[in-house]
Amino acid sequence: TYVIGMTLGFQESTVKPILDQLDLGFPQRFLWLHTVDANIPTYDERPDVPPLPLGGVLTAIPDNKVTVSAAINRELWDEMRYLRGTGKVTSTPDEAHLPRMLCKLAGLLALLDSRSHVDETDWSLAKMLWDTSQKVMNSAREYHDNIARQDSYAKQKTAIKMATLTEV
Repeated sequence: TYVIGMTLGFQESTVKPILDQLDLGFPQRFLWLHTVDANIPTYDERPDVPPLPLGGVLTAIPDNKVTVSAAINRELWDEMRYLRGTGKVTSTPDEAHLPRMLCKLAGLLALLDSRSHVDETDWSLAKMLWDTSQKVMNSAREYHDNIARQDSYAKQKTAIKMATLTEV
Protein backbone atom coordinates (compact mmCIF):
# COMPACT_ATOMS: atom_id res chain seq x y z
CA THR A 1 0.00 0.00 0.00
CA TYR A 2 1.09 3.58 -0.42
CA VAL A 3 0.49 6.87 1.31
CA ILE A 4 0.87 10.30 -0.16
CA GLY A 5 -0.11 13.42 1.69
CA MET A 6 -1.32 16.57 0.04
CA THR A 7 -3.98 19.14 0.55
CA LEU A 8 -6.39 19.87 -2.26
CA GLY A 9 -8.85 22.71 -1.93
CA PHE A 10 -12.13 22.28 -3.78
CA GLN A 11 -15.40 24.11 -3.80
CA GLU A 12 -18.40 21.80 -3.81
CA SER A 13 -19.24 23.03 -7.29
CA THR A 14 -15.97 21.65 -8.71
CA VAL A 15 -15.71 18.12 -7.25
CA LYS A 16 -18.25 16.36 -9.45
CA PRO A 17 -15.62 14.83 -11.77
CA ILE A 18 -14.01 13.15 -8.76
CA LEU A 19 -17.32 12.03 -7.24
CA ASP A 20 -18.36 10.55 -10.58
CA GLN A 21 -15.48 8.04 -10.41
CA LEU A 22 -16.96 6.04 -7.53
CA ASP A 23 -16.76 2.76 -9.47
CA LEU A 24 -13.01 3.31 -9.92
CA GLY A 25 -12.53 3.91 -6.20
CA PHE A 26 -11.22 7.42 -6.73
CA PRO A 27 -13.27 9.53 -4.27
CA GLN A 28 -12.82 6.88 -1.56
CA ARG A 29 -9.07 7.49 -1.62
CA PHE A 30 -9.48 11.02 -0.32
CA LEU A 31 -10.05 12.25 3.20
CA TRP A 32 -12.80 14.85 2.77
CA LEU A 33 -12.95 17.70 5.29
CA HIS A 34 -14.65 21.07 5.38
CA THR A 35 -12.34 24.02 5.93
CA VAL A 36 -14.95 26.25 7.54
CA ASP A 37 -14.92 26.14 11.32
CA ALA A 38 -16.96 28.62 13.33
CA ASN A 39 -14.91 27.73 16.42
CA ILE A 40 -11.53 28.88 15.12
CA PRO A 41 -10.08 31.23 17.73
CA THR A 42 -8.84 34.70 16.91
CA TYR A 43 -5.10 35.30 16.81
CA ASP A 44 -5.11 36.50 20.44
CA GLU A 45 -7.25 33.55 21.59
CA ARG A 46 -5.27 30.82 19.85
CA PRO A 47 -3.62 28.18 22.05
CA ASP A 48 0.13 28.10 22.41
CA VAL A 49 0.92 24.86 20.58
CA PRO A 50 4.47 23.94 19.61
CA PRO A 51 5.07 22.95 15.98
CA LEU A 52 4.74 19.28 15.09
CA PRO A 53 8.05 17.37 15.29
CA LEU A 54 7.88 16.02 11.75
CA GLY A 55 11.56 16.25 10.97
CA GLY A 56 13.20 12.88 11.42
CA VAL A 57 10.01 11.02 12.36
CA LEU A 58 10.31 8.54 9.52
CA THR A 59 13.95 7.77 10.25
CA ALA A 60 13.07 6.99 13.87
CA ILE A 61 10.79 4.08 12.96
CA PRO A 62 12.41 0.70 13.68
CA ASP A 63 12.88 -1.26 10.44
CA ASN A 64 10.62 1.30 8.72
CA LYS A 65 7.57 -0.61 9.99
CA VAL A 66 4.46 0.60 11.73
CA THR A 67 2.88 -2.00 14.00
CA VAL A 68 -0.78 -2.34 14.94
CA SER A 69 -2.30 -3.57 18.19
CA ALA A 70 -3.70 -7.11 18.34
CA ALA A 71 -7.24 -5.78 18.93
CA ILE A 72 -7.08 -3.74 15.71
CA ASN A 73 -5.66 -6.70 13.77
CA ARG A 74 -8.54 -8.82 15.02
CA GLU A 75 -11.10 -6.18 14.04
CA LEU A 76 -9.57 -5.90 10.60
CA TRP A 77 -9.79 -9.64 10.15
CA ASP A 78 -13.18 -10.28 11.77
CA GLU A 79 -15.15 -7.29 10.58
CA MET A 80 -13.44 -6.30 7.41
CA ARG A 81 -12.06 -9.51 6.01
CA TYR A 82 -14.10 -12.43 7.32
CA LEU A 83 -17.56 -10.84 7.52
CA ARG A 84 -17.28 -9.05 4.17
CA GLY A 85 -15.42 -11.90 2.49
CA THR A 86 -18.08 -14.42 3.47
CA GLY A 87 -20.91 -12.09 2.47
CA LYS A 88 -22.28 -11.90 6.01
CA VAL A 89 -21.84 -8.14 5.84
CA THR A 90 -22.00 -6.16 2.64
CA SER A 91 -20.35 -2.84 2.03
CA THR A 92 -21.23 0.10 -0.14
CA PRO A 93 -18.95 1.38 -2.91
CA ASP A 94 -18.04 4.26 -0.59
CA GLU A 95 -16.56 1.73 1.83
CA ALA A 96 -14.40 -0.02 -0.77
CA HIS A 97 -11.22 1.49 0.65
CA LEU A 98 -12.32 1.64 4.29
CA PRO A 99 -9.83 -0.86 5.79
CA ARG A 100 -6.86 0.65 3.95
CA MET A 101 -7.89 4.23 4.69
CA LEU A 102 -8.35 3.48 8.39
CA CYS A 103 -4.92 1.83 8.51
CA LYS A 104 -3.29 4.75 6.71
CA LEU A 105 -5.00 7.37 8.83
CA ALA A 106 -4.26 5.58 12.11
CA GLY A 107 -0.65 5.04 11.04
CA LEU A 108 -0.22 8.69 10.14
CA LEU A 109 -1.74 9.73 13.48
CA ALA A 110 0.78 7.54 15.30
CA LEU A 111 3.64 8.98 13.22
CA LEU A 112 2.51 12.52 13.99
CA ASP A 113 2.86 11.55 17.66
CA SER A 114 6.38 10.17 16.95
CA ARG A 115 5.27 6.57 17.47
CA SER A 116 5.56 3.54 15.23
CA HIS A 117 2.78 1.58 16.98
CA VAL A 118 -0.91 2.18 16.21
CA ASP A 119 -3.06 1.88 19.31
CA GLU A 120 -6.81 1.94 19.90
CA THR A 121 -6.83 5.73 20.32
CA ASP A 122 -5.29 6.18 16.87
CA TRP A 123 -7.82 3.71 15.48
CA SER A 124 -10.74 5.52 17.10
CA LEU A 125 -9.53 8.88 15.78
CA ALA A 126 -9.05 7.38 12.30
CA LYS A 127 -12.66 6.19 12.36
CA MET A 128 -13.78 9.66 13.42
CA LEU A 129 -11.83 11.18 10.52
CA TRP A 130 -13.36 8.65 8.11
CA ASP A 131 -16.89 9.36 9.36
CA THR A 132 -16.31 13.09 8.94
CA SER A 133 -14.88 12.48 5.49
CA GLN A 134 -17.97 10.52 4.46
CA LYS A 135 -20.25 13.31 5.67
CA VAL A 136 -18.31 15.92 3.69
CA MET A 137 -18.25 13.74 0.56
CA ASN A 138 -22.00 13.10 0.89
CA SER A 139 -22.59 16.82 1.35
CA ALA A 140 -20.77 17.46 -1.94
CA ARG A 141 -22.86 14.74 -3.61
CA GLU A 142 -26.08 16.29 -2.27
CA TYR A 143 -24.96 19.65 -3.61
CA HIS A 144 -24.54 18.18 -7.10
CA ASP A 145 -27.78 16.19 -6.86
CA ASN A 146 -29.62 19.42 -6.00
CA ILE A 147 -28.01 21.23 -8.94
CA ALA A 148 -29.02 18.36 -11.25
CA ARG A 149 -32.62 18.45 -9.93
CA GLN A 150 -32.78 22.22 -10.42
CA ASP A 151 -31.42 21.89 -13.94
CA SER A 152 -33.90 19.14 -14.74
CA TYR A 153 -36.79 21.17 -13.33
CA ALA A 154 -35.70 24.25 -15.33
CA LYS A 155 -35.49 22.16 -18.53
CA GLN A 156 -38.94 20.68 -17.90
CA LYS A 157 -40.37 24.12 -17.23
CA THR A 158 -38.81 25.46 -20.43
CA ALA A 159 -40.11 22.48 -22.43
CA ILE A 160 -43.64 23.00 -21.08
CA LYS A 161 -43.46 26.71 -21.86
CA MET A 162 -42.20 26.01 -25.38
CA ALA A 163 -44.94 23.40 -25.92
CA THR A 164 -47.57 25.85 -24.71
CA LEU A 165 -46.27 28.58 -27.01
CA THR A 166 -46.27 26.32 -30.06
CA GLU A 167 -49.86 25.18 -29.36
CA VAL A 168 -51.16 28.74 -29.29
